[in-house]
Amino acid sequence: MEIRKFVKENNRAINWSGGTTTQLFIYPENADFNSRQFDFRISTASIELETSDFTSLKGFERRLLVLSGTLALEHIEHHSKKLTPFQQDYFLGEWQTKSRGKAIDFNVIYRLGMETNLSAKKLVLGESIFFNTDNILFIYVYSGLVRIGNETAQTGDLLEVFSRETIEVFAEMDGTICSVEWKKEI
Repeated sequence: MEIRKFVKENNRAINWSGGTTTQLFIYPENADFNSRQFDFRISTASIELETSDFTSLKGFERRLLVLSGTLALEHIEHHSKKLTPFQQDYFLGEWQTKSRGKAIDFNVIYRLGMETNLSAKKLVLGESIFFNTDNILFIYVYSGLVRIGNETAQTGDLLEVFSRETIEVFAEMDGTICSVEWKKEI
């Protein structure tokens, strides 16, 4: 098993029209989000205005999961969805999207045609969750402390895991994780 750890102290928050976003991971690693020269990105965002417009991302798909707060998304000419903590929505990046409500969310943005799976799980001290995947697995620790193999991660950290064997995420304390499975190829 190979594990890379991205600690929260190395993350940088930048402003967007409705608040701030913090990039946790981008691929390729030297890619630039602003020029749209990337294939895959994981981030968190704080939505600080009661109403805001999402950035258009033509050629990308998006998965958004609310971590705290309540968010109503309106995808003009498509669908609307109200999200409470740990609920998610999927939409195309080119859709005109408006939001209502203040929230913190977890985002996965990827090129059209890539495969991803996003989920969130609350864990209690001593609990384990297992993943069987041939894809790359990312574990974001929203709160708490977890261990995978000999590597620990705390609130705000992201682990990237490569393994062909079952992956155990063990809770060293109560908390919540977000998991992303990503199939790198299209």
